[in-house]
Amino acid sequence: MLKISSLKAGYDETMVLNNVHLEVEKGKVVSILGRNGAGKTTLIKTIVGLLKPMDGTIYWNDQEITHELPERRAKKGIGYVPQGREIFSSLTVEENLILGFEAVSKKIEKTLVLEEIFELFPVLKEMLKRKGGDLSGGQQQQLAIARALAGQPELLLLDEPMEGIQPSIVEQIQEVIVKIASKKGIGVVLVEHSIDSAFACSDEYYILDKRTVVSKGVVKNTNIEDIQQYLVV
Repeated sequence: MLKISSLKAGYDETMVLNNVHLEVEKGKVVSILGRNGAGKTTLIKTIVGLLKPMDGTIYWNDQEITHELPERRAKKGIGYVPQGREIFSSLTVEENLILGFEAVSKKIEKTLVLEEIFELFPVLKEMLKRKGGDLSGGQQQQLAIARALAGQPELLLLDEPMEGIQPSIVEQIQEVIVKIASKKGIGVVLVEHSIDSAFACSDEYYILDKRTVVSKGVVKNTNIEDIQQYLVV
């Protein structure tokens, strides 16, 4: 599905990532972990096309997309929920969700898609006519994920979706991540600073440190203590 080879990326003359290799398979949840400043968000922005790589290649479904525009990647099935959610606070929940359909390149039954979304996030159905800015932080995060899912992605990139969210909603988001991967076959790339939150819903992990991948593996086969050294401040 997604394959990244020898990726170098950064800002102006500052290299943040160097020689990064990463793969995400269909229906798998892959966590990206690392200390603050390790390059997790830089990696996500490069995958989605908001940041041009300095070197390396990005393949999506066996087609190179290294230099394609973000909107082209969205049309190809790459969804993105940035850190901080970035919903449209002046629009209603319903209007936010409708905007999510803009990324769809095929004909779909929008009513059925919305019903699937409401099964995942029931609170959004109750708040359809409320302004996005009137929702709590946890509800806004649910809306941001739901809007991305409205675009029918094959791959969903989530940048710290559980940051600052109350525990009950964190658990719900984790359940949704597992469900969309296992039942809908969507690949998920999850950026997290909490290894416990990440491992609760991930199949595989990559750890970034010193500009590159220093550890990767299968969650169920990994002892957290063995990789804690890369994550402590």
